[in-house]
Amino acid sequence: MSGFHEDDDMKIVGERIRPHLDDEDPAEAEARLFLRHREAGNIEKARELGRRYAHAILESGERPAGSQSEMESHQQLLLCSFLVNRVIGENSPDSILAQTSLHVFYDEVAAGSTSMSKHVSDLAAFSLYTLWERSRDKDESELGRIYAKLCEKGGSRKVIKDGNALSKRFYKLCLEMMEDMDYIPVEK
Repeated sequence: MSGFHEDDDMKIVGERIRPHLDDEDPAEAEARLFLRHREAGNIEKARELGRRYAHAILESGERPAGSQSEMESHQQLLLCSFLVNRVIGENSPDSILAQTSLHVFYDEVAAGSTSMSKHVSDLAAFSLYTLWERSRDKDESELGRIYAKLCEKGGSRKVIKDGNALSKRFYKLCLEMMEDMDYIPVEK
């Protein structure tokens, strides 16, 4: 009789193979999580959040610039875009919902206005805000300084103040929109 029929042999082989079977493919885990979010309604909520953020940006860009220069209007939209990214990144339950919201946000802005899309995706200027975000000491008033610098009015206290006020106001608005989503917790 062959040794393949004994339980001990099978357990040994099974134990050597089992760890490889227990290692879950990260892509499969993400796909399952996506499906759980979709079933719970979270994917549609994330899409709605992206649409709301896009609408808020598009609406702010449609307002008359008044005494603002074209540069200030551009930088205002860029700062708002950064804040959308920040709120989503800091408050989304996971990367699936964050990426869904951001994807819809940028698609909706692009569909709403080609020129507006250029304003919210100025990567060179955006990187200054990203560097601030990655710094250890995130002094919120620094956002106004970055805004003023990008407006080429770095020494203007008024522009710094305007940038800080915009940052606080729009961040609060974005946070309120995020809290309204009321995502349903899903098992990862």
